[in-house]
Amino acid sequence: MPALALAAYLEELRCIAPEAPLQPDLKGQGRQEHDKKLREDQELASGAVLQAVLEAGKGGSSPVEGDLVYVHFSVIEGDDDILYSTRAEDGGTGHPLAFIMEKGRRAPRGWEIALGGMSKGQRNMLKLKPTYGYKHPDCTMQPPRGVSASLASTATLSFDLQLVSWHPAAEVKAIGEDGDKYRRMLSEGAGWETPRAPFEVTLLCSAYTPAHTGGMLSGFEYFDTPKDSPLCVQLGQGALPLGVEEALGYMNKGETSAFVLPAASMLQPTADKQGASKCLIPDPPGKNVQQVEVRDLTGNGEVFKRRLKEGDGDFPVDCPIVDTTVRINYRVRLLSAQTADTTSSWVFDSRIGAGSSAASSAPLPPVEFDTGCGDMPEGLEMAVKLMVPGELALVRCHSPRYGYKDVLELPPGVLAEDDVEWEVELVSFDKEGHWQNISMDERLVIAKKAKAKGNQLFKAGRHKYARAKYEALLRQLESTRDYETQDQVDSIDALKLAVASNMAMCCIALEDYAKAVVLCDKAMQQDPDSVKLMFRRAKALSLKGDYEEAASNFEEALEKAMLQNLGGGGEGAGGGGGGAVVDTDAILREMELNKKRAKAAEQKQKQTFRSFFDR
Repeated sequence: MPALALAAYLEELRCIAPEAPLQPDLKGQGRQEHDKKLREDQELASGAVLQAVLEAGKGGSSPVEGDLVYVHFSVIEGDDDILYSTRAEDGGTGHPLAFIMEKGRRAPRGWEIALGGMSKGQRNMLKLKPTYGYKHPDCTMQPPRGVSASLASTATLSFDLQLVSWHPAAEVKAIGEDGDKYRRMLSEGAGWETPRAPFEVTLLCSAYTPAHTGGMLSGFEYFDTPKDSPLCVQLGQGALPLGVEEALGYMNKGETSAFVLPAASMLQPTADKQGASKCLIPDPPGKNVQQVEVRDLTGNGEVFKRRLKEGDGDFPVDCPIVDTTVRINYRVRLLSAQTADTTSSWVFDSRIGAGSSAASSAPLPPVEFDTGCGDMPEGLEMAVKLMVPGELALVRCHSPRYGYKDVLELPPGVLAEDDVEWEVELVSFDKEGHWQNISMDERLVIAKKAKAKGNQLFKAGRHKYARAKYEALLRQLESTRDYETQDQVDSIDALKLAVASNMAMCCIALEDYAKAVVLCDKAMQQDPDSVKLMFRRAKALSLKGDYEEAASNFEEALEKAMLQNLGGGGEGAGGGGGGAVVDTDAILREMELNKKRAKAAEQKQKQTFRSFFDR
């Protein structure tokens, strides 16, 4: 090639623009994730996941992908038909559910979305379309017993979800083929080798039921090896539950780790040909062993229920889970007084009564009482609510707060601080029917009865139980939608007004002033001219420390009261009229008390500043 032609060719090459670098294929995994996120945002905007806060949390951060969370949850169909619950008060074991956010055994997507915005202790009510519940393509968690696969895949279900606790992703890891076992290393070991069958291992092991608080290694301890007596076993020979053997396969020599394992993996392996099990660790409590039901009702071993005789009916539909009138036979003994002769250690038997003997008198009729009123120990009530008629159970209570600490009438021979054991038989209970399935007239009868019981408890000074009665009733009244006449609307509205007003009084007595203000505001939406509600709101504000707003409310209440008294149009007991004269003297007294509280708070603040500047 001539020199001039070569030079021209080289110059042409220099003028060609450089090729653009190859771009990654956006139609691959990254593009799929991007499209998936867009679809999710669109579906959430259209209402695939609806949620409301039932209880505020402690604030602070929320769990993220990879964190190990502990939750309590209930699956609800319709307004209040609980199909399954982890909570003991709703028929569950009392043990929270553990899983890793967006890893391992995936929970319903709606849960993950909600938990990502919740703080510790927060409780939300979720309403999920099936595609964001158990039918979501990423969800590998199976619906719990009581929730059929067909229902979970077709119905819009509600979930009462509470974030109990969680551990950060840096501390935990999902293990196992199914990703349903979780490991948290507490201290590192040495070396790289991990044991497997037929290795021989020496280990220390403690086994706990899950704590209701979600804390690791803080539940009821049902097995423990003393530090000076470790277990020495050969793997693969049935000496350890399969879950423990699998966990050991992830550990190094000298390592200490905490594992969260499914209860099924902690059951004893299949027995040998002679029918004897060689497993050194017993089955966890709370499982059906030879059809004997054992429940840890509190999740921390303070109250245990063991079924002695089956009853007639199906759990939980034939249990008095909702507060009602129940009839039981029971006897009680002190845990410290147990002897080999069990009949001699019972200190009280309801069928015999106090001061009588079984041989000298006919059996007394069953004890009848209303649950949720504090007439019986809380631990005993918790057990009765999970029984069917005819069932006989043994209930062991290791904590006075679930025993007779807050009960007014104690059986002979029992003190308020005693740990006790009951043998209880549920004879019968009043089954009122599902709220949404009964007629409006039947609902009104039940509602008026519950309101009267709440009033009775309030007058007796049992404000905690009165509040619980009012709160449960208010939820039922607010869930009512199927009105047929204006009279029905008016009757339910009148009950809602009275119950909210009475519950506000309970909250004031229990020093929950913020809740009392909220209830008064809710009731005043129906009756904005109610002097009683304005007065109660002002009192709650004053006790809460909002003195200026309280003073304004007191003045408004006084002005309305004086006008009503002049016109003869005072309020009745329900806060909605009836001709009674409003007590203006009571308002004036509270106004003076509000001024004194405000002055005392101001002086205290001045003293605080004076002390600060005198340092």
